[in-house]
Amino acid sequence: MTILTLACGKVGTIAVDTAKLGAPDFEAYSPIIQHLVRGRLTTVLLDCHAGITVKELGEEKAKALSTAAVNKKIESLYNGEIREFGGGGRTADPVESEIWDLVEPSERGKMKAQYGVQKNWPKGKLDANVQATIDRNRDGLTKLAKKRIAEREKAMASFE
Repeated sequence: MTILTLACGKVGTIAVDTAKLGAPDFEAYSPIIQHLVRGRLTTVLLDCHAGITVKELGEEKAKALSTAAVNKKIESLYNGEIREFGGGGRTADPVESEIWDLVEPSERGKMKAQYGVQKNWPKGKLDANVQATIDRNRDGLTKLAKKRIAEREKAMASFE
């Protein structure tokens, strides 16, 4: 088992079990592959709490929220959940993606009402708001998302 210790901004250092990520013999990889994995993993972990700022929340609260976000991200990686590049919080999981599509338009409307044009929106705030809404309403949104996916699949099957 290989435990990587990575620097993670406000959180400090974080331990990641590479065996749980599918790389039980991490030291066997070439130094370049190890470097790339460390770098990308560090970026993913930093990005997941980038919107949590010490300036807005204070050091203690920002560190606590950041630690929770990083731990949640690591657990999602251990569970095989992979985010698409450039997706702004989007996931490759069709149900999660559908849930995001259900919630994002209303959160965009709220942000526009509060901050005006998108360039004035605080960085990461839209994704944070969407995720918070999803977290508060996960069960109902999951049912609705699965229903919408099934309806689309049924409609598509009728064209075959």
